[in-house]
Amino acid sequence: MTMRASVRLRRLLAERRFFEAPGVYDGITALLALEAGFEATYLTGYALHATLGLPDAGLATHTEFADRIAILRRCCPLPLIADGESGFGSLVSLRRTVQDYERAGAAAIQIDDQEAPRRCGHLDGKRVVPVAEMVQRIRVAVEARDTDGIMVIARTDALAPEGFDAALKRCDAYAAAGADILFVDAAETEAQLARLARHTGRPTMANMVPGGKTPLLPSATLAQMGFAFAIYPSIAWLASAGAIAAVFAALRRGEVSAALSGPPLTADQGHALVGFPELRAFEARYRHDTPPEGA
Repeated sequence: MTMRASVRLRRLLAERRFFEAPGVYDGITALLALEAGFEATYLTGYALHATLGLPDAGLATHTEFADRIAILRRCCPLPLIADGESGFGSLVSLRRTVQDYERAGAAAIQIDDQEAPRRCGHLDGKRVVPVAEMVQRIRVAVEARDTDGIMVIARTDALAPEGFDAALKRCDAYAAAGADILFVDAAETEAQLARLARHTGRPTMANMVPGGKTPLLPSATLAQMGFAFAIYPSIAWLASAGAIAAVFAALRRGEVSAALSGPPLTADQGHALVGFPELRAFEARYRHDTPPEGA
């Protein structure tokens, strides 16, 4: 009988041996991660949105995520850690999301404490819900899973709006609520990374994003700090999109070669490709915090 993905992830974490989880988003990237010898993978919300031609702003549905999880798991038996955004709506929606992710084969679901409208973790303008509201999200997620089922990752985006110490206090509350793994996104210095890695007794993950707010550190350094693992959500889709863009440009110039390839995209180029400039322009026109005239 095939070992359940969540059990494999629990055993991997129990070994207390740092591992990397590259961002995957389709069958090709899942197969390549398996071929490269990784021990786990990560379904990034950014890349899933990008494959739909959308910016990472909470626009994809939970069923689109669950469907993608099923594809990735069909292609790759490695434990898959999946972005669950903020739960896709109400607590009832969160409960269904956890159940559908588990049914699709995810080993862990990552839930954040952002309020709507969501933003990519390494962009400005994030807002977080009160601690009590996020605690409810965690409790619902834990109760919704099967016994020894999908692991729950509590992500906080509170560092930018509330400060680093407040983010650590949120970690304490989320751990007490039952989160299996803790995640403070967009840490800004090595000193912050070192503190949060050892703040609680729960496994903690790091997020390495080229062009993001967090310093890019070698795996050995992250392991020494005390992180259980790190995710690398954007490297695959930026590299593939950059290569495709270069090939298409060469083809338009009339060049045809079996060796055509190109460099990876920068983070800013990736933002532009999936429509963040247009999204920001839309938000500027319809700011949710500006009441209409006469209200």
